[in-house]
Amino acid sequence: MGARYGITGNVKDGDSHANLAGETVSLKFQGAGATNPTAVTDSDGNFTLTGIPAGHYRKLQVTGHGYTASSEVTVTAGPPVVVNFTPRKDWAGPG
Repeated sequence: MGARYGITGNVKDGDSHANLAGETVSLKFQGAGATNPTAVTDSDGNFTLTGIPAGHYRKLQVTGHGYTASSEVTVTAGPPVVVNFTPRKDWAGPG
């Protein structure tokens, strides 16, 4: 098993810039290690995913409560990679 690294960040409302608690953040991949590692944002909108092999991933996604956003991310050796999201609420969608 190779070395594992992490992703950390924050999720804020794209309009009000308020921290978003309870949003699900997932790295969509299947390979060595955890499949689709997932975290839920804390009361300050922060999240941390750990145990991720170094590499480029096409879909780091945040969803929940009417918010959806995604980003590509490259995980490298060393401290966790920081990825912040500022999705806008989809008032017409579920949640």
